[in-house]
Amino acid sequence: MRKSFVQHRGGRIYSSGKLLLGRRCIAYVCQLRATGRSLQLEELWVLPTLIKLVLLERILSQADALLHSPSTPEASDPALLTRRIKSLREIGFADWPSVMEPMVAFDTILQQDPAQAYPRMDFDSRELYRKRVAAIAKHSECSEIQVAQAALALAAEAYQQQLADARIHMRHSHIGYYLIDRGFDRLRAKIGYRHRLSTGCV
Repeated sequence: MRKSFVQHRGGRIYSSGKLLLGRRCIAYVCQLRATGRSLQLEELWVLPTLIKLVLLERILSQADALLHSPSTPEASDPALLTRRIKSLREIGFADWPSVMEPMVAFDTILQQDPAQAYPRMDFDSRELYRKRVAAIAKHSECSEIQVAQAALALAAEAYQQQLADARIHMRHSHIGYYLIDRGFDRLRAKIGYRHRLSTGCV
């Protein structure tokens, strides 16, 4: 993947150039995180589709070269076409949720949920929370990471408080209480959330 992205439909992932495939693509995302940068959630989940599209483009280009321009460099390695077709098939069967989830920049923050509810959720429930974080960030002054940090801070604060009702205590100590429940008003004030009627409710 090129290090420079073009803006398109609000995402940086769409590139006019070629993408690095497979492990190199994943390694690049990890490199971004190591330098303090990260892809947004929706950008990250576009990667599997883009990898397939770019690989398919290369397959079609090489097949065309083999048929019509056998003397060109693109047609010099017929075995490469076989490997690319095999790779495309393997990509289709890949367990992308397991591959991509660890690369969500703010997931490690949500994993620190004081109520320990988030780590025990199934994938679909965790993804619901992550999409909620991404949606809130779009309408706030904060990044996705900062929204997750704010929700965690509120949950941690509640966890330190002593309440007679243990059930209420754990509910208020759960990050979900601030992302999707009645605690959202506190999160809203903390991150500078801006509701936009034109785009619907978050």
